[in-house]
Amino acid sequence: MLFNRVEPTFDNEPIDAVIDSIKEIDNKLPVWRFFENVFLNKPDSIKIVIYNIEGEPAIKKLNLDGEIIKYTYISDGSIKEYMGNGFKKTRYGSDINYDLYQNDKFIVNMIAYTNYDKLINTHN
Repeated sequence: MLFNRVEPTFDNEPIDAVIDSIKEIDNKLPVWRFFENVFLNKPDSIKIVIYNIEGEPAIKKLNLDGEIIKYTYISDGSIKEYMGNGFKKTRYGSDINYDLYQNDKFIVNMIAYTNYDKLINTHN
């Protein structure tokens, strides 16, 4: 018997990752692949659902046309869009942040999550 993989969706849209209210991400691979494609100038897109501390969802969409990153944040019926030509990845302890930049100017934080794998491994 063959099983079909069920793709996660939110409002009938496929999603690539979920970040919960304590900043734990369920699937880092699409995020890593997207930002690797930025370096390669290869078009790509990802959709991430995030949950705030009250458990309410928001959607983060990142689209790359090969040169420009378009970041869309959708929450409570409002849509905010930002564009830039680069990003910076920073680590603060176990926290990982991906920030959008236009040349050397900070625009907005796109993705933030905690690397819980690292926390677990450092306490052994």
